[in-house]
Amino acid sequence: MFASIIQTLHVRDLRKLSDYECWLILKNKVLSDSSGPLSEDQERIGRDIAKKCAGLPLMAKVYITIWDLLEGEKRILSSLKLSFDELKSSSLKQCFAYCSIFIKDFEIEKDDLIQLWMAQGLLHSSPKNSDLEMEDVGNQYFNILLENSFFQDLVTVDYYNITLTTCKMHDLVHDLAELVSKSKTKDSNEIRHVPQYSTIDLQEIPKGIVHKVCSMFACLKITGDISATFIKKLPQSIGKLYNLQTLRMHNLNLEEFPKELQNLINLRHLYFGNYMHVDKRFGNRSYPVGMERLNNLRSLSFFVVDKERGCGIKELGGLKHLKGELSIYDLEHVRD
Repeated sequence: MFASIIQTLHVRDLRKLSDYECWLILKNKVLSDSSGPLSEDQERIGRDIAKKCAGLPLMAKVYITIWDLLEGEKRILSSLKLSFDELKSSSLKQCFAYCSIFIKDFEIEKDDLIQLWMAQGLLHSSPKNSDLEMEDVGNQYFNILLENSFFQDLVTVDYYNITLTTCKMHDLVHDLAELVSKSKTKDSNEIRHVPQYSTIDLQEIPKGIVHKVCSMFACLKITGDISATFIKKLPQSIGKLYNLQTLRMHNLNLEEFPKELQNLINLRHLYFGNYMHVDKRFGNRSYPVGMERLNNLRSLSFFVVDKERGCGIKELGGLKHLKGELSIYDLEHVRD
């Protein structure tokens, strides 16, 4: 009798759940605990968790239990960590961790951030896109972090004929960046701790010792910023910053530019306002000489033609990597 009963039973294959079915389990739990519909971010995070369940109902139950144990900010931070873990590229993770150098609620300028990533050696093209430049990879990384809500409050404005894009990080996202930037394991160097300061700002340094600072930072690769200062003349020692990649000189009224600027052969981005050169009220027509030697330049907002001062139009001929907008002034000095 018992054997006959056994023979009538059908074998059931207990297959794994799909990601969608795991998501439904999680969704029903979250909805039962909340008073309203899920936001887009909540649903995206929930679906990421569902993928990690690997089709196992037990794993879905474990994640629900963990969710119940966590409260408030810890729950959100845990969810953000899952989104961080989903980032495919280790260098992209390092770029996110690097953002911990900024104070909370800091307005991050996109190009400045990308150039800092670049100077830290964090931007590498993949084998599939080996022709991409570091700036292109940085743009991709920025957009990925923006799409995954690690950045927010995106604003684009025009500043001295240059388009600036800024963003911010939510305080909890910043907490996550600090967390992963400090994480160290014996078996992995995926996230490396980054220094808290990665720019040299000469704005607060008395002009009498600027040349000493330039001499001290001969190996500097990262951004040099001497904007909005009362400096009238740059020291010749600035030419020793051979590895500098970005130099910002906005809102300055220099009497002249040192010829040693042409020694910055690794410079990729040069920013300085053109109002002092174009506005007749300032009576200043100086422009850096020897621009043709800076053949790694990607950004140059304007050029003033003045053959007598050594700024002939032919100097632009070797700057084959320039991108974006370039304004050329005093074309009447071009004779042929």
